[in-house]
Amino acid sequence: MPAIAYLSSVPVGVRTSGPRRILAIDHRMLSSLTEMARVLTGSGVDLHLLAPHHRFTDAAPGLREVDDRDLTFCVGDAPADSSALAAYDGVYALHRASHHWLMDSGVPYVVLSEFTPAIRRAMVVTRVSAVDRARIAFGEWRREPAYRTMIRRARGVQFNGVVAQRHYGRFARHSIVFNDSRITREDLAAARRAPKRGTRSPLTVAVSGRWAEAKGVRAVPALARALEHEETAAQIEMYGGGVLEPELRRAQGEALELVGFLDFESEWKPRMREHVDLLFVPHHQADPSCTYFEALGCGVPILCFDNATSRRIVADSGAGWVIPRSPDAAARLIADLAAHPAKVVEASARALDYMASRTFEDVTRRRAEHLLDVFDLAG
Repeated sequence: MPAIAYLSSVPVGVRTSGPRRILAIDHRMLSSLTEMARVLTGSGVDLHLLAPHHRFTDAAPGLREVDDRDLTFCVGDAPADSSALAAYDGVYALHRASHHWLMDSGVPYVVLSEFTPAIRRAMVVTRVSAVDRARIAFGEWRREPAYRTMIRRARGVQFNGVVAQRHYGRFARHSIVFNDSRITREDLAAARRAPKRGTRSPLTVAVSGRWAEAKGVRAVPALARALEHEETAAQIEMYGGGVLEPELRRAQGEALELVGFLDFESEWKPRMREHVDLLFVPHHQADPSCTYFEALGCGVPILCFDNATSRRIVADSGAGWVIPRSPDAAARLIADLAAHPAKVVEASARALDYMASRTFEDVTRRRAEHLLDVFDLAG
């Protein structure tokens, strides 16, 4: 049976229990590969995840434990060299420096591209010296020709977001652009049945993701203080976790609550649909975060610090607001929305309309069909 390998640098945890092999897999990757395998298998093609393995006892937050016999795809160890890929009809890999060796492997491959040089720099230069920033920028400049060559030699390219497509699209052949999220048709239907956003007081503003400098979360305590000072009827809830947790916990107050990590399916989605009025996204970098789209798919408008990705999403959807990178600017906008809830109601309706053509099922099918076409496995 024809097979496609998905090459991942994200480790898979392995634990044996008698004859059973229990795996700990990143929950986002598990959802995506499960659905993609369903589409590919329907066309007579197997999907194999090839990733580094490590032993584990208990799965960390963000990982899902599964019995490998229950998976719709196969799981193997990361290939030692290109000869290990000879059995596959094609390889699907992220556009990473760690995968540049594919260019000279002779193996047909499709690239999943998400980041531009500017985004890669922004992801690593947080709170480093000017000398380190210059060194990092020089390193990105030196590697950029290899990133472009990897695109040129690929059989096809899948761009997660228009920012990467604008930068690398001219070097690609047989490419598509998509927006990644795990919002299903059923999720959209549930969001349409949920209470209208903005009609409750206080306004609930969520911040979701890693509590790290790169995600801009240091702006959140200042925003909370500004809301308290102006006596705005709004409450901030933070979902997730990370290295800045001790600092953020010290900043908790009347307008700021740290909720912590939520299971995406059983807790995050229902809470966003039924409880949250607005998502605040203080990202400085323009990476194509799923959180933008997953909030919109729950009917939650987005309030974003200005970056190339947030500008495009808000312009396309009409379901949010882009502001300067200032907690005071965010506080003023939230105060206006709390005073004029119809703006939130209208933006929520536009969010659901926007996501209607971007469901998880539709996007994953389009990506899978692109792989089948590029690797000459369709039909």
